[in-house]
Amino acid sequence: QYEKTKMRLLGSIVFSVALVLLACTGALAKIQEGSIKTDRNFVFMSKFCFSNDYGGVGNVTFRLRDVDMAHKNLTVLVYYDQENTNDNGSWFRVWHNQSMSCSEKLFFARASATITPPLGGDGFSVADWVSPHFWYMVVADCGSEAGLDFDYYVEWTNPGGGWNTQLSFDEQGIPQFYLTYFFFYLILVGLHAFAVLMLRKMECYHPVIQLLSIAIGISFLANIFFVIHWCVYANNGIGAPGVKGLADLLTFGMDIILALLVILIAKGWAVTTTQLEKRDRMGIIVMVCILSLGYLSLFIWDYAGQDPAATLYFWESAPGYIVIILRMATMIWFIYSLWATLRLETLPEKRRFYLVFGGVYTVWFLIVPIAVIIAAAVSPHWRQKVVTDFKGVMDFFSLAIMAGLFWPTYARRFFIITPGQGLISKEAGIRHSEPTL
Repeated sequence: QYEKTKMRLLGSIVFSVALVLLACTGALAKIQEGSIKTDRNFVFMSKFCFSNDYGGVGNVTFRLRDVDMAHKNLTVLVYYDQENTNDNGSWFRVWHNQSMSCSEKLFFARASATITPPLGGDGFSVADWVSPHFWYMVVADCGSEAGLDFDYYVEWTNPGGGWNTQLSFDEQGIPQFYLTYFFFYLILVGLHAFAVLMLRKMECYHPVIQLLSIAIGISFLANIFFVIHWCVYANNGIGAPGVKGLADLLTFGMDIILALLVILIAKGWAVTTTQLEKRDRMGIIVMVCILSLGYLSLFIWDYAGQDPAATLYFWESAPGYIVIILRMATMIWFIYSLWATLRLETLPEKRRFYLVFGGVYTVWFLIVPIAVIIAAAVSPHWRQKVVTDFKGVMDFFSLAIMAGLFWPTYARRFFIITPGQGLISKEAGIRHSEPTL
């Protein structure tokens, strides 16, 4: 049975690697398409960050379809992220500027192209030699009183070849990051699966370790979904938005489970005590419910209610800020729980464990706000990459460190993982364990 389990695990790993490598081939451009039906006459359509690398020129081409013949003055406009709102072409000067008329916004465009209904298309070339810039595409008909109704298709290309061609500069490097960590996660999942088999043989697969297994599995699955999205993107220039959304949701789920796990350990479960008091159990259940409902609501808000023309990335939006607040509130409870447990723990070795454990996972809680602060100090075109890399690396190492703590030959040094020890018990209280070397 043990050999069969190992072979199934190896087969799953080989299949995952083959699937990813087969899927990740090259595409020609970033493609955005959709339909717009609105009562406004000045509408955002798409955006893209052109790179200043490789000394080349970026391009955008577009086609509008099924345009009402009544739109005689339909115009496609482009603006860029010029901070100085007095400069011609500044996006920040025109977007949501209620004091400026449609005709005035038209006048301040960096470039424009007139569309002849029912079909129309054109393109622009952009040379950003000094620094990257976000470019925003708008469709306007300042003479229309009936709004706009049309289908659109936009292709953006950056200089550089390969994935650099189809990716907006703020996204370049992110697919490679997830692909690299896919292989790191394969190693982590394989090692943890081996550890679980050994622990099950020893009848020591404690619920606290089961929570860790769930967190590792969810994080690995989220990483696979991110890789699938970017590999599909590499083939069609669009990606798999639904799969990416599921990956984002799973990442939130991993955050909640890992927060639950570290708070349980901070309260001494499986380290200082074998059961938690009813008050602590109820508090943990409430915390998980609040985080789950809060994260789910913010996820829906971000996907359904955010303005892509005004938001650069999730952590710079209102839902992102609220997630950080929830994360900081959870961290405060974690630190308080750790402090309360330290007051009860008398064994020097376990006190040292709590101090080191608390330091490591306080950093995990803090990594997102720290990364967001660092990102705010750099160019907007780097912010998404900075936060993605910081959080992704810290999530992986936080799981890897926890998996190391529960390695079969090491776990009993700090943890009480004997058979039959669960979270809920009629007899709640503190029970110290003797150190096992």
